[in-house]
Amino acid sequence: MNTTFLKAIEVRLRYELKEGTKGAFYQASGPTGYLPKRLSVTKDVFARPKPQGRALVRIMVGQVKGDFTKSEVSKYKLRAKRPGITFSLWRYSDNPLIYGEAEVGFAHPDGRVYTSNDLVVVTSPDNLQTVLEVRIFPGCYADAQRQEVILKSIR
Repeated sequence: MNTTFLKAIEVRLRYELKEGTKGAFYQASGPTGYLPKRLSVTKDVFARPKPQGRALVRIMVGQVKGDFTKSEVSKYKLRAKRPGITFSLWRYSDNPLIYGEAEVGFAHPDGRVYTSNDLVVVTSPDNLQTVLEVRIFPGCYADAQRQEVILKSIR
């Protein structure tokens, strides 16, 4: 995959921890219209994943959740009762600079969570103490591409 192409489609968001909270990160920079302005991040888990699929072969290092406000606009915001995003962060062992990688999941009006096929690479220079950096690569979660995209995204 071409590095120039990846840079062109990459969306970089930076979130900072709200003072006095353990895991409430607010968007500090980057374009709006992708993820909610506020994300809840845990190094533990909000809910244990079912022991199937990815959860059988990969190690979860945290979870991210966020609800959209009425005024926020996003491609992940549908007409669900509580429009929001959720994803599990999976360990990426090949590069210690990457905290985790995931696929964006979003609430659907039928009440289920659907995945977007958009790759999310999460980095944090201080291990989620104050800063969370999110890189979104639309349409790049396919197994054949994911490894290459992650490696090239850190350069």
